[in-house]
Amino acid sequence: MSTDIEDDEGELTLDAAPLEKKNRSSSFHDLLEEAAAAERSAKSPDSLHNDPKIRNYLRFRSKMHLKVCELLKPSDEEEDATRNERLKALFNDLSSKLEPEVSLQLRHPTDNTLPLRYYLMLAEFYASESSKASEIQQLGVALWNNAHFHLVHSLLLYRWLFESGLHGDETGSAKWLAMFIKGAHNLFWLDVENSTRRFSHIWRFVCNSVFLAEGSWSGILCRKMEQIWNLIAKFYPYYGDSSQLLEFLSISQTLFDKYGMELERPAQHYKINAINMFVNEAVRAMAVMKNEVALIKYISDLSMFHGANAVPGRKTKTRLYALLLDLATPGYPLYPTRNVKSAAQQAMDLLFPVGRFWRSIIHFGFRFLRPLSFVHWFQLRVMQAYTYIAILFATILSVFGWSGSASGRSGAKKKIKEIPPPSPSKPPSSPVQARATAPIPINFNSAFSPSSSPEGSFPRRQLNRLIGIFRRQNATAPANNLSASRIDSN
Repeated sequence: MSTDIEDDEGELTLDAAPLEKKNRSSSFHDLLEEAAAAERSAKSPDSLHNDPKIRNYLRFRSKMHLKVCELLKPSDEEEDATRNERLKALFNDLSSKLEPEVSLQLRHPTDNTLPLRYYLMLAEFYASESSKASEIQQLGVALWNNAHFHLVHSLLLYRWLFESGLHGDETGSAKWLAMFIKGAHNLFWLDVENSTRRFSHIWRFVCNSVFLAEGSWSGILCRKMEQIWNLIAKFYPYYGDSSQLLEFLSISQTLFDKYGMELERPAQHYKINAINMFVNEAVRAMAVMKNEVALIKYISDLSMFHGANAVPGRKTKTRLYALLLDLATPGYPLYPTRNVKSAAQQAMDLLFPVGRFWRSIIHFGFRFLRPLSFVHWFQLRVMQAYTYIAILFATILSVFGWSGSASGRSGAKKKIKEIPPPSPSKPPSSPVQARATAPIPINFNSAFSPSSSPEGSFPRRQLNRLIGIFRRQNATAPANNLSASRIDSN
C-alpha cells in the first residue's frame, strides 16, 4: 500500500512517484523553442503585450493546441495498440509539471503565477477559445470508445464544458457530460491509487465553480447535478478539507431541498439526504481502495457522523458497519494493514458503541484460532505494558531527583573523599610492608556504577581482589591505620 502523497498545493509534505518518471521531459518542451524562435524572427511584435515572455506564453499555448490536434487525429491504417500508446503518452505529457527551464521563459498575461501543469494551461486556453475546443470535440468523436481519450478530454475541456459547452443540443451535451464524469472519475482514482494530487484542480473546480455555484443549477446541468455531486462526495475525503465537511453537507442539503424536483434520480429516491449519500459513496470507494493513507483519511472523516450528525439510513448504517468490521479484521477479505485495523476499530467503537464489549471478547476469542496472530498480539501488548511501566518508573525517579549512574558515581566519590589518607609513622622496612601500606587502587567509576553489574553492586572480580588485599594487609601490618573494618564501614 502507498504511504506517501504528493501535493501540488503543498498541503501535505509527503512524496510519491507519479505515473510518469520524474526525470522524464515532456514532449511539449520542444515546442517552447519553436515559440521562442518565432518570437525572435517576428518583425512586428504584438502591441498589446510588450513583454516577450507573455508573447512566448501565448505562442506556446497555440503550438501545444496544434500538437494535441495532431496526436488526436485518427488514422485508418493505425492499429489500436499504437493509438493507445500515443494517447497514453499525450496524457502523461499533459499531466506532467512544467519544467523549470520552461517556466523561466514564460509569463502569464494576467496572473503573476504560472499554471503548475501543462493541462492547466490548455484548459485555460480552451475556456477562452471556444472554436479551438470544438476542434478537440470533433476529433474526439472518432475516439469515443477509447478510455485514454476520456482522460484527455476531461483534462483539456473541463472548464470549457461547464462554462460554455453545455448550451447547445441537450442530447449531445448529456453525452459529453457523461464522458467527462467518467473520465474525471478515472483521473481521481489515478490520484488516489498513486498517492498524488495532480488532478485536484479539476475536483476543486467542479466542487466550487459548478456544484456550489447556484447559477449552474439550470438546464441539463441541473438535471445531472446529482451525478456530479456523487463524483465530488466520493473523493471529498481525499481532496477536501475535513474541517469543512459538515458545512459542505449542510449546503448540499439546502441545494437538494431547493432543486430536488428537477434532478434526474430513480423513482424510489423520493427523499435526498446528503449524509446518507456521502457515506454510501465513501463506502463504495473504500471497499476497493488500496492506499493506506487514503483509507485512514476516509475512516477519520466517517468518524464525524455520530451524535447529532449520525447516519439516518438503516441500510447505510449496515453497509458502514460491515465495511468497518472488514477493515478491523485481519486477513480476508480486505487484508488491511495494522494502522488501518486500528483506525477502523476506533471508528467502530465511536460510531457503534452498543456491543463494544462483546465485539472485543469475540475478537479476542477468534485470535486463538490463529496462534501466530495471537503470539504477535501478546508480544505487542507486553511491549506496550513494559513501555508504560518504564515511563512511569522514570517519571517517579525524576520527581525524587535520581539522575542515573552519574549520581551514583558522584555519591561514591563524595564518600571516598571523606576517608583520610594513610599516614604511616615510619618508612616501610620491607617490600611486603611497602606493598601493604600502599593505597588500594579502586576504580570507583566502574565499581560503584549501577550499570557495572546486573545487581548494581561490586563486580565479583573486584570484590575478590579487595578481600585478598585486606587479608595480606592484616597479616603483614596489623597496626596500619587503613584497616579493613574502616573500609567496610564506608
